[in-house]
Amino acid sequence: MGRDRAASRTIMTDAFRAAAAADRYTDTPNRFITAGKTRLAYRELGPRGGIPLVLLNYWGAVLDNFDPRIVDGMARDVISMITALGFATVDLMGFSLGGFVAQDVTLKAPNLVRKLILTGTGPAGGAGITRVGAVSWPLIIKGLLTLRDPKT
Repeated sequence: MGRDRAASRTIMTDAFRAAAAADRYTDTPNRFITAGKTRLAYRELGPRGGIPLVLLNYWGAVLDNFDPRIVDGMARDVISMITALGFATVDLMGFSLGGFVAQDVTLKAPNLVRKLILTGTGPAGGAGITRVGAVSWPLIIKGLLTLRDPKT
């Protein structure tokens, strides 16, 4: 069993390395699929095979709210910083946008990350979390009526 796990890790590491070398978020096209009666947009990055990681954006966001140039740049900076600090391996924790960046760091430098921890996705009991809908829906409706992004 230990050998199978090690082989599996090696295969995934090679797959991550290949994906990081070949793909960047900025080069990833929009794709569409119909599930039930709903047409959904998505982006797919990296090699097929194995168990996919499905990334869910924040509430009210669209694909373009996740700016690929920011994530690509921040991930490169994080890898450079960790390397400059002399660390060979780290446990990486990403909070909110940092979660996107932490995943990209793990994709680009899988041998650098021992454990990946993603947090800040709307924790139960978080201050104001129960009012997100009440605050957001009027802004979303205003955005629809004015044809402006509700976050402005």
